[in-house]
Amino acid sequence: AYPAMGVTQTLTSSAASYTVLNAAPQATMSPAVASIKEGESVTVSITGASDASQVDQQAGFSYSYDLDNDGVYETVGGASITVDAGHLPDDGQYTIHAKVQDKDGGSTVLSTVVNVENVAPTLSADGAVSSAEGAVYSLNLNAFDPGTDKVSQWVVQWGDGQVDTFFGTPNLAAHQFVQDGAKTIQVTAV
Repeated sequence: AYPAMGVTQTLTSSAASYTVLNAAPQATMSPAVASIKEGESVTVSITGASDASQVDQQAGFSYSYDLDNDGVYETVGGASITVDAGHLPDDGQYTIHAKVQDKDGGSTVLSTVVNVENVAPTLSADGAVSSAEGAVYSLNLNAFDPGTDKVSQWVVQWGDGQVDTFFGTPNLAAHQFVQDGAKTIQVTAV
């Protein structure tokens, strides 16, 4: 139907401005808590990464990691990385953060806790299998700790009733056996 003659019809329209905000991707980090021993590494993974936008979902995500809990995401990698012992240098609790980011810059920060258990140092004491009565016997001392612990003293029980304590990190312990016979030497580090 057309308007009647002499009747004016006015059409109006209005535009509205509307902004669609980017939604950050969602994901989880596993394991939520990990326990390892000094010197070991741990693998952490981002799982279930998704985005409300199918376009962002199809474009994929970028993953970055803060391995030293300083707020800087210095390691870029895939959805899974292995954190080596260099980033977990001693027994204690460490927090590792991960950032999942979509193509539009939306990001989600996740974290996991790694508990590092202390490991006793591995000791070695090497010396000759025999020595002459009255001669000086030398025993080489070495310790390895996968963490940052240091041996502060060595206690050597020479097997003849004599016990010597060596402070610090000596490489050599010496003793003079004045009586012949089989001896069992016991070494302890503190």
